[in-house]
Amino acid sequence: MKRQLRGTVAFAVCGSFCTLGAAVAQAEQLVRQGWELLPVMSYAASGLNTRFGRADEWKARLETLTGHRVLDTLQDPGNVGTILRTADAFHADGMFLVNGCADLYNPKTLRATMGAVFRCPVWTVGAEELSALLKKSGIPLYGAALREDTLDARAVDYNRCAIAIGSEGRGLTEGVLALCDRTIKIPMSEHCESLNAAAAATVLLWEAARND
Repeated sequence: MKRQLRGTVAFAVCGSFCTLGAAVAQAEQLVRQGWELLPVMSYAASGLNTRFGRADEWKARLETLTGHRVLDTLQDPGNVGTILRTADAFHADGMFLVNGCADLYNPKTLRATMGAVFRCPVWTVGAEELSALLKKSGIPLYGAALREDTLDARAVDYNRCAIAIGSEGRGLTEGVLALCDRTIKIPMSEHCESLNAAAAATVLLWEAARND
């Protein structure tokens, strides 16, 4: 007996394991079966939105976000997924992956998101493109790093801003750090040198949500 399709909405996903051509073919089949395609929340896969007439909707959402999280060179899938899950929990508007972060659609990343990948939009962009997008929206970028202008994370106004998190071992890359309008630090015991990237992101996300 042929299985009946009972839904009206389907997600089309294009990751490292799926080419754009294959994703388009799958999406066309879903459309023929009467499914409605939601916009693909991945900058790298935006060709699908263009193909199915959702490019304008995708661009509009990207340009009107007010609170973002920026991950810089985070290559651990578990960290990326956990941060997306936390960003979703604390009402972040979206997340940017910059400079070769772990693939959003890596199975380990997906498991760590606990479903947040379907609710919180994510874009993969370069540093220059990130800078242009934030400037166009008038959103300052705060980096979790030490610099002369570094402020205590508890004293920062997080209203309408983006926060950049780097890897625990290397921190933010020079390119992303140069884009930061301000740097912030999490006060810790003197015998502690650093926090895991996901742990640091959780602290800053909670602090930002607390001040909303």
